[in-house]
Amino acid sequence: MAIKGDLRLFHPIEVFQLIKSNRETGVLLVASPSMLVGVYFVDGDVAYATKAQKMYDFFAKKNFSTFLKALRERQASGAVNMEDELWQEVIATLLDLTLLREGMFSFEEASFFLGEGFTPVLIPTEMLIIEATRRLNDWDIVGKKISSMELIFAKRRGWEAAAKRAELIPDEKKVLEAINGERSVEVIVNQTGLSPEEVTKILFGLLCAGLIGRATRRPPLKKKWLTRGLLRRLVDKIRGI
Repeated sequence: MAIKGDLRLFHPIEVFQLIKSNRETGVLLVASPSMLVGVYFVDGDVAYATKAQKMYDFFAKKNFSTFLKALRERQASGAVNMEDELWQEVIATLLDLTLLREGMFSFEEASFFLGEGFTPVLIPTEMLIIEATRRLNDWDIVGKKISSMELIFAKRRGWEAAAKRAELIPDEKKVLEAINGERSVEVIVNQTGLSPEEVTKILFGLLCAGLIGRATRRPPLKKKWLTRGLLRRLVDKIRGI
């Protein structure tokens, strides 16, 4: 799947959500006035993220392989743990990326970075989305998805595994536990004792991370009362059987 868009219309967290939900493998490129960022995904999870001077660098297999080779050499010498090093660089780059409000993005399917025996240390996208949401101060983007205190959410299939991958903190677990497909946002606020701002922000993260979705209210069934005449006809019909 190839996607393109404007960060003024789509928040980076929403882009991560789309890539994760489709389990894509490829490269997300983001060009803003302040930076160029490339994020490498494998089956919807993040394998690597970095900044560069030129777009070409993100697709230069030589450059990517050189980085991994140097990282392995440092790990072999005991100077660095490869997983820790990758995590620190990736999370720092992605958190910078989620602060962008201006720029263009595009995602292209690709797998060139999986060659040469590279086994990626995949970072769950759910974890990155939740971590970025904790630092989010853009209430406009939150309000687009959590637009009313009357909204009702339900847990999605597989939410338990996704919650483990997201590494939720206590307040986030509290909100998730309160979601049952019947309680509104307002009820969850009252039940958890958290502020409306805290709850809506947590719901935004859980929604983007794929743990929950909008629930549809079913209209209450109308009671049908039997009239005396209808009841008499039913009794006569039964007697005649």
